[in-house]
Amino acid sequence: MLRWRIISAIVIVAIFASGCWMDVRYPPAGIGGLWLMPIGALVCLLATWEVCRLVFRKITPLHVGMLSVGNLLIFLSAGLPKVLSVFDIDISLTALGWPMLLFSLATCVAFGEQMRTYKMGDRAISRLARSVLVLAYAGLLMSFFVALRHYGSNEIGFLALTSLIIVVKMSDIGAYTVGRICGGRFSGAARLAPILSPKKTLEGSVGGILFGCLGSYLSLVWLGEWVVGSSYVPPAWWAWPLYGILLTIAGMFGDLAESLLKREAGAKDSSRWLPGLGGILDLLDSLLFAAPVAYALWAIGILGA
Repeated sequence: MLRWRIISAIVIVAIFASGCWMDVRYPPAGIGGLWLMPIGALVCLLATWEVCRLVFRKITPLHVGMLSVGNLLIFLSAGLPKVLSVFDIDISLTALGWPMLLFSLATCVAFGEQMRTYKMGDRAISRLARSVLVLAYAGLLMSFFVALRHYGSNEIGFLALTSLIIVVKMSDIGAYTVGRICGGRFSGAARLAPILSPKKTLEGSVGGILFGCLGSYLSLVWLGEWVVGSSYVPPAWWAWPLYGILLTIAGMFGDLAESLLKREAGAKDSSRWLPGLGGILDLLDSLLFAAPVAYALWAIGILGA
């Protein structure tokens, strides 16, 4: 299991790192994010299938197909303002306005589908609510990845997205490492959520916050200057710890949110597509909740960019 976990992690990091390098150094038509967009679109489709698998007792190809198209449009729409600006097309919708518009339209379509197939005693409201959950969880939340990538200049947008990933994944490593150490040495380790995720401890959460702050410093101070150049102004001394703490806490909630879905569905992993790691959602869960928080901190100017 450990061998496959390492192999899967190396492959994922290699693919993502290659896409990031091409994305920031050679953006097609000056539009950042285009090299990463096919990877993101594939991840969005796979995540949609996994959420459907967890929230629906029985899934049909037609239903999954409709939700997949809806989520793909929601995800991609966050990049429309940047693309339209290249062609001097000005539409008064922001990077978040487009996903909200597509999410609203997809919700209307979900209503229409339930109206079309409705039968008495068919639990239409339950299916409708689950459909909207799929659209929000695997579509709307993922659109923040695109919004972060297109935030500001090409270099700043790249930094915004990569800082999110670095902080959250380092906090995951810290929580796992400290949790294993404390859980193995001290039988009285405080469980964070004993029903949803029995292995998570309060001590591990503290380790996650410390590692998350370290990841915030490395990304916003060291990586920022390397990516943006000498003109880059690092955030204030208090801003990068705040960024690390808030993203780590949001990531922990995201991890527990997926645990809730898996517990309810009676599943250990969201799928088995990634040997040793589980499914796409098992990698994305913490990032999905942290992404809106990261975007808010960048947008309100706390990070100074």
